[in-house]
Amino acid sequence: MKHSRDHSPRSAIRVAILSTLATNIGDEFIRDGVICILRSTWPDTKFEFKVFNKHKPWTFFPKWHPVQGAAVLDSLFGRLWRRYANATSLIPGSYFEHADMVVQSGTPIIWKDAEYASEWNISFWRNIAPRVARTKPLLNIGGGSCYPWHAQPDALSGNDRKFAQHMVRSAILTTTRESLAAKLLGEAAGVDIPTFSCPALLAGQTHVPHEHGGSTFILNFMPRAGHFDELRQIDPEAWKTSFCEAVRHLEAHFNLIFLCHNETELQAARDLWPQHRAVFPQTTRDYFNTVKGAYGGLVNRLHAAVGLAGLGIPSIAVGTDTRMLMTKQIGIETLFAPDVAGPMLVHHLERLLERHDEISATLLRMRENTLSGYISLLRSKASAAIPHG
Repeated sequence: MKHSRDHSPRSAIRVAILSTLATNIGDEFIRDGVICILRSTWPDTKFEFKVFNKHKPWTFFPKWHPVQGAAVLDSLFGRLWRRYANATSLIPGSYFEHADMVVQSGTPIIWKDAEYASEWNISFWRNIAPRVARTKPLLNIGGGSCYPWHAQPDALSGNDRKFAQHMVRSAILTTTRESLAAKLLGEAAGVDIPTFSCPALLAGQTHVPHEHGGSTFILNFMPRAGHFDELRQIDPEAWKTSFCEAVRHLEAHFNLIFLCHNETELQAARDLWPQHRAVFPQTTRDYFNTVKGAYGGLVNRLHAAVGLAGLGIPSIAVGTDTRMLMTKQIGIETLFAPDVAGPMLVHHLERLLERHDEISATLLRMRENTLSGYISLLRSKASAAIPHG
């Protein structure tokens, strides 16, 4: 990243984004949405975006920086590097400090032991963010919570509370994608936190146009119905049985495509439903080209539901934790996996099909309202801090 501070009319505003790379395509949807928000808020400004992988915090720094020893520890042992990275990232020189704007792009930002149970929070929020905040805008956009569905905290305490306070106070603006994150962060920091639909809702339109529903139905199956089951409430066999019943119902009416976010999901789809197409898109453009024009969806990956919603495609999302609040915020039909049995799932699908056009129109309005809401907020809260090109 260039270190020049020239902001002549031809210069681009350099935006450093904390996100992931080649880890989870849902995070890429969020990032595409954040970029859409920035470009739409300041359409006459030229931006240059560079993404940094939060799971490898040594990539936040140039090759000469002492933190690069963490990369060596990771390559040799696959572990032992985190404490070293946390310590050496106290030394200035990160790419974030040489950008013109820094953005934390969505994903869960608060959960139990969030500061210490991650690869990046100490390096970025504790060590780098205070240096960034002194000289340039730091935006924390579209974050969420991740707690067991039936163990949602009323307030943060201890280290989590201190971390939330620090995170919110370091950023010129914090927004969340659902109500629990807003409540927890806002109460801890003593401020009101705005809540909007997840920026990922804006991703699809940056790749493909909206098309009216056709004969394709999108499915995404996770063997445990989600990422986490801390309270051990999920019965994988019961979930598979329910999903199989839904597949039998849908295959009589639609061409089914199993949309997979990793190799595990791809293999499960091929093993359980070999008669149907299963795909694992490697880019966001391929992903949205696959789903455009679909009639509906039934998914475990919550960002699959958000991506579909941004194209006006109704879906049912079945999840396991408070990230479900993100899909509920958008108005997506969202079910808690342990509560779902086959007949109930079929009933919800039938209702979705009956209300398809109404739901589609509502989702597209939500997409437009989300973008316009973000534009208004950023122009009122952040324009003065943006170094316009």
